[in-house]
Amino acid sequence: MSNMYEQLAESVGAAGSSIIAKIFEKLADKDEASVLVASSPPASIEELSEKTGLPADQVRGIVDKMFDKGLMFKTSKKDPERYYRVRQIVQFHDSTAVSKDIIPGVGFQVVCGKSATSGLA
Repeated sequence: MSNMYEQLAESVGAAGSSIIAKIFEKLADKDEASVLVASSPPASIEELSEKTGLPADQVRGIVDKMFDKGLMFKTSKKDPERYYRVRQIVQFHDSTAVSKDIIPGVGFQVVCGKSATSGLA
């Protein structure tokens, strides 16, 4: 497992949790994880592009995907818009209800391999 995923787990208050690190690994590939790491403190698309070395168009697509997965948010400040990642475990959520491109209920099963009613073990 990449140290980047452990860093993300630590950033949400779950230092040393292999489960939270694994959830991040399932939800974000390496480029997506690098954008998540770079988005604290909140940053614009251009700043995220500079921090990660990824093209701005690719970063914009990643930010959209991470929003759909419930891992990134947009600040209310404009000019330029800034984006930030989840800061606490309680911010993790399923954004499939508001996303037109994701099948509702599938995200939880893909990440955890369990149905929503079976609980986490």
